[in-house]
Amino acid sequence: MDRDGNQHYESKLNYQMFRLEGERLRKTEGAQELSELFPPGKEKEWPTLVLISKPAIVSPQVFFDCFTSAQAILPRVTDIDNDHAVYAGSYYGRGHLHANIVDSIKRYRKLGSNPEDLSTMTPGGELQAYQLLDILLARDEEGNVILEDKKPVLRPDAKNVLKHIIGYGYSAGHMANKDAFRVLRDMLGDGDVMIVTGQNEEGILQVRESCAADADKLLPNARLVGVAGMDRMDIPNPGMPREVDFLSPEEFTTATLGPRLIGAPNVIKLTMRDDEGKAITDDVGGHAQSSYVRAILSSANEKQCADARSKLASGLAR
Repeated sequence: MDRDGNQHYESKLNYQMFRLEGERLRKTEGAQELSELFPPGKEKEWPTLVLISKPAIVSPQVFFDCFTSAQAILPRVTDIDNDHAVYAGSYYGRGHLHANIVDSIKRYRKLGSNPEDLSTMTPGGELQAYQLLDILLARDEEGNVILEDKKPVLRPDAKNVLKHIIGYGYSAGHMANKDAFRVLRDMLGDGDVMIVTGQNEEGILQVRESCAADADKLLPNARLVGVAGMDRMDIPNPGMPREVDFLSPEEFTTATLGPRLIGAPNVIKLTMRDDEGKAITDDVGGHAQSSYVRAILSSANEKQCADARSKLASGLAR
């Protein structure tokens, strides 16, 4: 507890993965819980897994709101069906809002000078990356990760698994979600996992080290949806998931990040009006997640949502 009687949530929640069940979040029972959603050979039974990263705001409630906001938004901008979707996400934050904001701005600026940098990313993005990797690894009948040459083996159907994964991030949570895929791209490019190329007559796996070409082939099968997302959208990211980021030209962070952000190819510029044409406003400079949810669900943004669907569907890797 701090001297004002407030609980230090970070000490209990940091580095944890949570899953939405009804109207509450439950801590996952180990990383493998999510990998079990995708049993090999049963693709028709697979759900869509929505991975959520925590924004900079110091509030477990806001983290929970990201789950419910994603539930409201994603059926409108993707082909997701909430009856066949699982919402899970990683929690990481520092104990003070301004410390988180400084971390986010430092990361944003570093990406501007070096889009390949991983040194300034938050642990939340790295945690999400290892969860992603765990989902994509091949396992034996007992659930153990298969190793070849002391490295984990990527499951042969990893491409199809990624088609069932959508990252959702509000504010700096969008950058953390993208960072998870940046780390995964880096691991694949560095040969940290093995790729199955076939089997010999004795049934022994034939494998090779992963390479950058594997990342280019695999990662575009996943999708990312940002809301008021903070990331260098103006810098091309080859070999990354298909992506949209909903932004309001009227809110304060847009001005902070610069006008070039609004013109980036995968940015969807929203009209901040409700169904009755009334302006959608809030007390945090237009940046509130609830304002974005109202705008995306409004008839004023039907075309914008159709554009988002098109962008997320285009370039689907086969």
